Amino acid sequence: MSYFSKIELKWCFIYSQFIYIFGATVYWLQALRLNLAVGIPDVVVYVFSHLFDDTMEKILLFYPSSIFVAQMAAPGVEAFMSSIGGTIIQFNMYTLRSIIGLYCNKWFANISRDTIEDYYKLAFIQIVGCF
Repeated sequence: MSYFSKIELKWCFIYSQFIYIFGATVYWLQALRLNLAVGIPDVVVYVFSHLFDDTMEKILLFYPSSIFVAQMAAPGVEAFMSSIGGTIIQFNMYTLRSIIGLYCNKWFANISRDTIEDYYKLAFIQIVGCF
């Protein structure tokens, strides 16, 4: 935490986006099965990319937003405002992204259990969605 107290909070958001783009790119490469071509098992890629980038993205989003809310909220309502801010971020990360992913699959990729080998298309749409 001492590192984050010495940088501007906007950089936390920017770093979070870079980490998200990196994670989406690794996910796409895994969907293309390129990790197996170079001899890296799926479990190793998952542990060192998806778990790391998801955790760091959350840290770099929650930390600055909590500080912003605490500075803007009136005394006595900081806890309520922090919980609302956290709820909005969690709603975005877990609910809206999933719903948007379902509609992207329905409209663009049309991937089912029978056509799972085309999953790289959805992973590429996720990379495009990062920008």
